[in-house]
Amino acid sequence: MKELIYFIRHSIPAIRAIALAILLCLPAMASAEIVTIGDLKYDLNSLTETASVSGPADSSLEIWNLTIPSEVRYNNITYTVTEIGKSAFENCSQITGSLTIPNTIILIGNSAFAGCSGLTGELVIPYSVKTISDRAFSGCTGFTGALTIPNSVTSIGYSAFEVCSGFTGALTIPNSVTYIGSSAFSGCSGFTGALTIPNSVKTVGGYAFSGCSGFTGALTIPNSVTDIGSSAFRGCSGFTGALTIPNSVTHIGYRAFEDCSGFTGDLTIPNLVTTIGSYTFRRCSGFTGTLTIPNSVTTIDSYAFDGCSGFTGALTIPNSVTDIGEGAFRGCSGFTGALTIPNSLTSIGDGTFENCSGFTGVLTIPNLVTTIGNRAFYGCSGFTGALIIPNTVTTIGAWAFLDCSGFTGDLTIPNSVKSIGISAFNSCKGFNGTLTLPKSLTSIGSSAFYGSPGFKSVECSAITPPAAEQNSFSNYDIPLYVPLEYLKAYKTAEVWKDFFSIKPIGGIPAESIALDRTEAEVFVGQSLALTATVLPEDADDRTVTWSSSDGSVASVDAIGKVSGIKTGNTTITATTVNGLTAECKILVVDDSTFTFSYNDVNKTATVTGLKNPATPLVNLAIPDVKVHNGVTYRVTSIGNEAFINNTLLSGTLTIGENITSIDDNAFWGCSGLTGALIIPNSVTSIGEGAFRGCSGF
Repeated sequence: MKELIYFIRHSIPAIRAIALAILLCLPAMASAEIVTIGDLKYDLNSLTETASVSGPADSSLEIWNLTIPSEVRYNNITYTVTEIGKSAFENCSQITGSLTIPNTIILIGNSAFAGCSGLTGELVIPYSVKTISDRAFSGCTGFTGALTIPNSVTSIGYSAFEVCSGFTGALTIPNSVTYIGSSAFSGCSGFTGALTIPNSVKTVGGYAFSGCSGFTGALTIPNSVTDIGSSAFRGCSGFTGALTIPNSVTHIGYRAFEDCSGFTGDLTIPNLVTTIGSYTFRRCSGFTGTLTIPNSVTTIDSYAFDGCSGFTGALTIPNSVTDIGEGAFRGCSGFTGALTIPNSLTSIGDGTFENCSGFTGVLTIPNLVTTIGNRAFYGCSGFTGALIIPNTVTTIGAWAFLDCSGFTGDLTIPNSVKSIGISAFNSCKGFNGTLTLPKSLTSIGSSAFYGSPGFKSVECSAITPPAAEQNSFSNYDIPLYVPLEYLKAYKTAEVWKDFFSIKPIGGIPAESIALDRTEAEVFVGQSLALTATVLPEDADDRTVTWSSSDGSVASVDAIGKVSGIKTGNTTITATTVNGLTAECKILVVDDSTFTFSYNDVNKTATVTGLKNPATPLVNLAIPDVKVHNGVTYRVTSIGNEAFINNTLLSGTLTIGENITSIDDNAFWGCSGLTGALIIPNSVTSIGEGAFRGCSGF
């Protein structure tokens, strides 16, 4: 007895739980009853007395003009039909004709009529419907006429009307709709006229209107929209006029407006957008104004503006951008003026600015860029001036600067670069200076500098001659400069050995310099020429500069002519470009040795003899000029019998460069003069017996 009482007492909670579970299951059990009434099957809910259409009674049954009833009666109970269930008529191709939906329907379930291509005529959605679920009418290509979405609808699911290409006329979306799902109207190419998206919509799903090429006029996106999904308006080529994207938009998906070629005017990206996705505005060639990219954008993905050839004016990419994908601005040939690339950018992708031929001015590549991709600036022929590539760049891709014919001056490849891609600088015809290749370089691609014949020389600092193709360079009739210690390697290396001349970097240096004399004497007012010899003879620069340690005593000109100014000593120095020197000590003496006659009209003087003819004199030099009473006279004549029979004269005779006449018997009997007798070209008259008896010459 005790055991029975104990069992009952402790079993009551469990009994209560079981009873509660049974009660909770009653609605579900009631709604699970599926019955066939007429040509259709229904899911009945006896508690709510509502019915959901679950499909045709027989999947093979052909139905003409499908009418969904507003109510059905079963077991003496009337059920209101409020739903068309999930996949109720999916792919029922045997159903043809019109579709009538009653005002009692609240929900059209997922794929309810998907693939019912036999349904024709106008589709009327009653005002009772609140939700058009995913794929509800997807593939119903037979519907024609206008589609009106009633004000009761709040949500249009993804692919709800996908490929319903038979709809025509305007599409009206009511203000009650807050969400347009992905591919909701994708492929509905029959819609025409303007598309108005109501202010209630926050999200336009991916592919929502993709392929709706029949829409025309301006596209107005309301301020309520924050998200434009991928391919949302892709291929809507009929839109015209300006595209205004409201500042409420924070995300524009990839391909969102691809092939919307009818848009015109300026394009301004909203201030809250951080990423411009891949292909977003690809082939929107109708834009005709400026493109404004805000500071909020950090990424411009691949081909974002590919083929937008109508943009004009300068392209300014803000400093917030750190990544630009390949082909982002390819074919945007309408941009003009300078291209400003932000300092924040670390790489320039393949084809990023390919065929943007309108850019002009100098191209500056930021200091953080490490990679210049294939075709990055291919065909940008408008750039002018020097091309400066920063030391951060490690890779220059194939065709990177092909046909950039406007660049001029030198081209220096930075020391961080190991390889230069195929045709990287092909047909860059404007370069006309030195091509400098870095020590880090290991390979040069085929045609890398082909068609760029303007370079005057090539300088390569690589220790090992980089691998190259025969057509890597266009012109081999120019000098090649390489490290001195690796000169022989370049002279035997394939391709490199074909250069016209191969010399050390900096050229062949001068190794020595010498003057034709180390000591010399010159009169005040007289000059002498020094000759410098620089070896080796094939030194690239044998230029000599001249200087005097005391320019007040004697000066020297650019060709080594020394002119005495006043008595004293000075040193004349000849210096090569690499700093080698040679010296000549100069003694400047007074010309009071001679007597003169003066012509004050012509400011000329004639040497008439020696002041001290009885004093021996070695090396007789006739001066070029004579300063008399503060006036400089050119010494132009040696007078009659000026030095006649002066046997105390010895050594050489130097006749000044201003002498025009040597008069009768001027040096008769001066047998002590020796060496060569050089009569300067200035002399026009030599008198009788002028050098008679000068047996020492």
